Amino acid sequence: VINSFSDYLNLQTDDATLQKALKLMKQIVLPNLKLGLRKKKDDIKNEYISVLAYIVTNSKVFTDLNDMKVLLMKGDQEADFFFNVNHIQIHRRQRAVKRLCELAPQLHENSISHYLIPAIESWVFCDDEKYRNLCNEVIIALGTLSNFLSWNQYKALIRRYKSMLKMDSPHLKEIVLVIVNLSVSVKNSLLSLRDDSDGLPSIRKFPSKLDEPKSFIENELYPDLTKFLNKRDDETIVARIPLSEATVNLILGLPQDTVVSYL
Repeated sequence: VINSFSDYLNLQTDDATLQKALKLMKQIVLPNLKLGLRKKKDDIKNEYISVLAYIVTNSKVFTDLNDMKVLLMKGDQEADFFFNVNHIQIHRRQRAVKRLCELAPQLHENSISHYLIPAIESWVFCDDEKYRNLCNEVIIALGTLSNFLSWNQYKALIRRYKSMLKMDSPHLKEIVLVIVNLSVSVKNSLLSLRDDSDGLPSIRKFPSKLDEPKSFIENELYPDLTKFLNKRDDETIVARIPLSEATVNLILGLPQDTVVSYL
């Protein structure tokens, strides 16, 4: 039905009708599509991925998602991200995730934040060991993709994972590793701001002055992560130890005099 609505949009010649249809697409279809991409069950999520692929492939007048056409790989089904990201063969999913990271510089931050991260994120929380390599690939991908989010989107993402840090979480190890990978992005962005990055990627729309990211790290990220890391609990210490790498990354992006004060 949604695919037919996309076709309906393409056929409109009356501007008033077209504008009403575009409003429906933006206010009804896309918000529900974003929610559907977060579904954990593959068979359900597949349907939403297919709808997204159809809109990206066929929409002529609705162009908000045109940046994702690059993921279609010019019709090569073997390389098409949408075709392979939920493929029955897990190694093809892994390749799709890798390809997404390679193409991330060409994608709009809203596409990454609202559609593409949700499409792969559920595999961070897989319980079946057959998905272990895919899970690891997605953890790395989240770190890579975070370089191409806007600053506000980045903050929302790392805050969300920070809020998941619970001693009794069955996926504590994976959540910690995501935070470690995300911390690299803000470190690189801060180094770039100080012209000390050697060409490293920088988070989009990153503040031009150090005050805001410095405050975000010193008043929120660093205290919360160190507090969780320092909790006494022998059963979770192995899973939590990598958080020390995240705290170091956060500190290393700060000015030298501030770094010294943390030593």
